[in-house]
Amino acid sequence: MIVNNRTILAMAAAVLALGAGVAYSQSQAQQPAQPPAQQQDEGPILRPKTPPAKPAVPTLQVTCDLACNWSLDGEDKGHIDAGATVKAKVSAGQHTVAAETEDALDEAENEIKIKISGQNMAHIWLQPVRDARLKAEQDAKDKAAQEEKAKADQAARDKALQEERDRASREAQAKAEQDARDKAFIAARDKASQEAQAKAEKEAHDKAVRDEWERERRERMRSAPLDNTGGVWIDPATGLMWTRKDNGFALRWQPAAEYCRSVGLGGYTDWRLPSIEELRGIFNPNAAVACGPNGNISCQIKGRIQLSSSVVWSNSRGERPQFMRGFVFRDTGEPRKHVVELDKRGASFDRALCVRNSGQ
Repeated sequence: MIVNNRTILAMAAAVLALGAGVAYSQSQAQQPAQPPAQQQDEGPILRPKTPPAKPAVPTLQVTCDLACNWSLDGEDKGHIDAGATVKAKVSAGQHTVAAETEDALDEAENEIKIKISGQNMAHIWLQPVRDARLKAEQDAKDKAAQEEKAKADQAARDKALQEERDRASREAQAKAEQDARDKAFIAARDKASQEAQAKAEKEAHDKAVRDEWERERRERMRSAPLDNTGGVWIDPATGLMWTRKDNGFALRWQPAAEYCRSVGLGGYTDWRLPSIEELRGIFNPNAAVACGPNGNISCQIKGRIQLSSSVVWSNSRGERPQFMRGFVFRDTGEPRKHVVELDKRGASFDRALCVRNSGQ
């Protein structure tokens, strides 16, 4: 609160004047009484009375550093230009002076206590409030920009890391796929090489076997020519025509098949090796026909067919590669128990007994 010097001087002058008036009144009272003046025709003389001095009402001068709208104790008081001063009458006591900028973005409030009469000053500073707000807004923007930049940087790092991971994953997958292709290629190449080698070995082996069979057949044929003078026997149960005897010597499966194809017995050239079922059909468990190289064993066969061995080749394949089935006509028992697996590359006791379809 600021008290104007002129107000103080005016109050002092009033106090002095009041004291002089009191002294004059006292001196007049001490003087002797004067005789009353002679009444004039004009009547009594009236002297003006001095009115009592009114107490001075305190005033409030308000200034604002920015153009603002201000209020006193919540009551709107109007507009103040930047740096201008307005006055308002107030009573002694506590008052609240508030103001806000024209854009209503900044405001300030002061508490003022009026103690004496006269002029009182109130300054409202809005520029610091505005500066603080603008700084806070700028700080918030800077912070948001920094956070956004940090977020963008982190996103860029995460993206780069993910791209690196994806690239590494793709490279690893590509390498794994290439390794798999290389492995498959090597495996296929090795398999093809092995198959080619196995095929070559098999072809060489088969050729050697065929050569051996052919050599053996020629030697056997020279030593034991084909007997086309023997008889034939027709099984009445099946109508199949059988040779009365086998080839007479041991031979492998291929020469046995060729032997039957070369038979011209009875004027027929369609002789062949029988199937295992056809051989089973001429098995007779109750027969006892001498067989063997010297006729010293007994075979169970129909038609009194002469066998130089109890084991006969068939044209039925075995369960294993390079194996064919044969039939054993020796000993009694179930016919199915007489079926054996024979390696067609070997020849121990195996004979060729030929058959044809007699209806043809």
